[in-house]
Amino acid sequence: MTDMTPAAPTPVSKPKPRPRPQVMKLTEAAAQRITELTRRADSEIVGLRVGIKDSIDIAGYPTRAGSAAFADAGGAQHHAAVVQALLDRGCRIVGKTNMHELAYGVTGINRWSGTPKNPRYPDRIPGGSSSGSYPNRKLP
Repeated sequence: MTDMTPAAPTPVSKPKPRPRPQVMKLTEAAAQRITELTRRADSEIVGLRVGIKDSIDIAGYPTRAGSAAFADAGGAQHHAAVVQALLDRGCRIVGKTNMHELAYGVTGINRWSGTPKNPRYPDRIPGGSSSGSYPNRKLP
């Protein structure tokens, strides 16, 4: 007669915690250089026109992420931090860009909100979850 009693489970050992990367303190010269580059970058983006991916909130506008599931979404209450940072630096938001539904794909094809045309190669797909970014670079 064969013993059908299940064997006791083998104890599973917890993985050892990985060492965390050390935080490095910047030298005074490095901190100054970063400050200088940030100021210069800020001055260079003033007036830059920016399209915001439809998965990022712009106050007053719905964020639908290219999905019919969010077709009735109301306007966002606040700007996403990245949108506010761009506005604070003088960028001009010109609209929301189309995208692969829920950013879950690499083709850019979206049957609900439409697939942006690839302006350079109209017979090809725009590609990427941010499919509307490149075609919309010529917005007024």
